[in-house]
Amino acid sequence: MNSPDQDKQAGGVAGDWHSARRKWLVIVWLGYAATQLYLAVSNFRERHPWGVALTLLATGVGIAMSVIALLEGTVIEPDGVRVRRGMRWRRLSWKQVRSINHPGRWQQQQTLSLTTTTGDTLITHVPTALHSELEQYAAAHREP
Repeated sequence: MNSPDQDKQAGGVAGDWHSARRKWLVIVWLGYAATQLYLAVSNFRERHPWGVALTLLATGVGIAMSVIALLEGTVIEPDGVRVRRGMRWRRLSWKQVRSINHPGRWQQQQTLSLTTTTGDTLITHVPTALHSELEQYAAAHREP
């Protein structure tokens, strides 16, 4: 079994941060935040204190959602997979992964999904072009 440093030097799927392909979502949330900030300034000029408070709250929500969307990603490690969705990390060891699948009809078409031994599906951010490489990596690091 390779050390993490050897895996990283080998390149490919191991150790890389595979980010979400939905950068447009960050732009949408930042646009929403900017619009709410404009409305907050407008409410301040018209002396509507509740309008200012609510639109500043909505501005904060827009900024927080854009940061959360920006931080989504997947890390492939020798002992398993870590997937970040929102503020939560989900971690699976290679023993828990039953299969690596191409996306289904209603899933994001550019990323792979993992099926666990319990039957759950976990959508990753690993591109479908790395399917065979990820399968080889998982097989090499799965303990007998």
